[in-house]
Amino acid sequence: MDHTIDSEIHHLERVLSLEIAHQVFSIDYWRGRVTQLTTANGLVAAQMLRLQRLLDFLEDRERAAVSAPEGAGNGSTRAGIRCMEWCRRRVA
Repeated sequence: MDHTIDSEIHHLERVLSLEIAHQVFSIDYWRGRVTQLTTANGLVAAQMLRLQRLLDFLEDRERAAVSAPEGAGNGSTRAGIRCMEWCRRRVA
């Protein structure tokens, strides 16, 4: 297992749990970062699962932002849920 990839995934999980991350960079930026990691050689199933959870999380945030009423800002139904907690719930 590549520990550099694990470090990158952990970093993205941590950063995406911060609301400011979505205000500073677009969802497209974050999706690109995650997608780039999915092309790494030698990924194991656990790493692919973590990356897929991040992509699902970003998709949900994007969907919530699109469906939010005008003037609601960047609010999301998942805004109060940290990314890593949300990802754990997806497994259960």
